[in-house]
Amino acid sequence: MKLGEKLKQLRTQNKLTYKELANRVNSSPSYLCEIEKLPHRKPSAELVNKLADVLNVTSELLLKTITKLRLWGLREEGLWFFSYFCF
Repeated sequence: MKLGEKLKQLRTQNKLTYKELANRVNSSPSYLCEIEKLPHRKPSAELVNKLADVLNVTSELLLKTITKLRLWGLREEGLWFFSYFCF
């Protein structure tokens, strides 16, 4: 899950609108919307820390991304391997 997806999930779980969250972190609703919807948007460390505080999570949790989930299988031998790549 990427930052934007996590932000949206946490914002909705906390029942916050873009405007409410933006007011709490001193940002604009449109910029928060862009972070959620546009993967190339990278907020500053200061904003990430403010978002984490308001959403009651760590900034590390917001930034940690599972970039790939791979499943390798060798059907003949019945072996399956799962690998998570986290950054």
